[in-house]
Amino acid sequence: MKIKTLLASIVLTLVVVPAWADEVLVTTIDTNENTAAYLEALEPLMARLEELNPDAESEVLMATFAGTATGLIYVAVRSKSVAAAGAVTDSTDNDAEYQRLLARVAATGRTIVSRSLLSEVSFD
Repeated sequence: MKIKTLLASIVLTLVVVPAWADEVLVTTIDTNENTAAYLEALEPLMARLEELNPDAESEVLMATFAGTATGLIYVAVRSKSVAAAGAVTDSTDNDAEYQRLLARVAATGRTIVSRSLLSEVSFD
């Protein structure tokens, strides 16, 4: 468990640092030992997300050394404001194709561990 906590801390630090993004939605997923199927299902979902929200930037991250062995995947979606992050959610909630792809992802047996909207820390 300490390794998972450490990895999450490292990933969140890396995700929050970019200066252009004011808001980052980070979802931590436990693939429940089905990482290959999860990533296969996730790819078209992320492509649809980017089609719906060309101004948002998204990325999928996993542990560098342990790779798929941890079973944890981090999905980060960066937006320029809370309103823009809300618009991303609205667009995906209201898109039938996105919802169909999301159902395929859910069918892999994944568990959402956490979902946090994070703001960049500025030391001005």
